[in-house]
Amino acid sequence: MKESTFYKLLIAVLLLINVALVVFVLSRGPGPHGPPNGGNPNAEVLVPSQLQLDEEQVTAFKSLAKKHREEISTIGRRQSELLNTYLKTSPDQLESPETLSLLSTISSMESDKLKSTKAHFEDVRMLLNADQQTNFEPFMENSIGRILNQGQRKASK
Repeated sequence: MKESTFYKLLIAVLLLINVALVVFVLSRGPGPHGPPNGGNPNAEVLVPSQLQLDEEQVTAFKSLAKKHREEISTIGRRQSELLNTYLKTSPDQLESPETLSLLSTISSMESDKLKSTKAHFEDVRMLLNADQQTNFEPFMENSIGRILNQGQRKASK
């Protein structure tokens, strides 16, 4: 086999591998963090329907959801930076005051995300009138299930 033929064949094989890799990555869907609205691309459609919100409530809900998403994203980005720093800490520095403080801050941020989510749920509850309150418990069960399943998907990846 001529050297030029060998290189042409090699380039063709590498090109095919590249195309296959791109197709594979694009066909997998969202990454480990999922869509920005908590893992459900239709949450802004499903939740108002599930809670039987009127148009004014839908607008308020979308505003609350956007605010909550931004809060969680801001905390998550900062937490990721700190996790990166912590995970790169050398083993002999794991018990240093700076590293322990960093670990405490990371834990505190997780707590902040939970508190923000709980407050968000209470804000949603406050949107509902008396007739809609009966829809809140099933909504909570569904939401908690999505949150926990999303955590399990992240842990298994």
